[in-house]
Amino acid sequence: MKKLLTLFLISLLLLLPLEGRAGNQESASTAKPITLKAGVIAPNFKLKTPEGKSLSLSSFRGKPVLINFWATWCGPCVEEMHILQQIYPEWSNKGLTILGINEGDPANKVTGFIQRYGITFPIVIDGDQEIANLYSVRYMPTSVLLDKAGVILVVAFGGFDTKEDLVSKMLSKVGK
Repeated sequence: MKKLLTLFLISLLLLLPLEGRAGNQESASTAKPITLKAGVIAPNFKLKTPEGKSLSLSSFRGKPVLINFWATWCGPCVEEMHILQQIYPEWSNKGLTILGINEGDPANKVTGFIQRYGITFPIVIDGDQEIANLYSVRYMPTSVLLDKAGVILVVAFGGFDTKEDLVSKMLSKVGK
């Protein structure tokens, strides 16, 4: 009987979260996926750049943010990256941050892509698609425009054909 009780207690302890592991913040893997639509507050996340630096969405609060979910194997994503890079200098001077979230490519492949295409806006890697799942991303590319408070303004599925298309469909909503 003692052995059974001891085994039960050990099992129970293994199921309890360890101090500091769970904390008060819900991790992306346990958070409930959001409905990807205007008016929803974008959940915070922390991912690493290809160089290994941590970057969180909350570090951009106070600025509008254009999140772009993409992958190197996705043709429309590659085409859209050219457009995002074209608008980045002008719109970053207006306060907009573009944040590219790569879906599943290894860091060295993302680094090569960034260098080959001259990407200067921040890129992070969602290796196991936790954040894509949290944001209910089902198509690539997917772009999500957030206001300064982190509320979703616009969601766009698929790539933009021109920079004018991107500005009229998404960026024209910044500051409204």
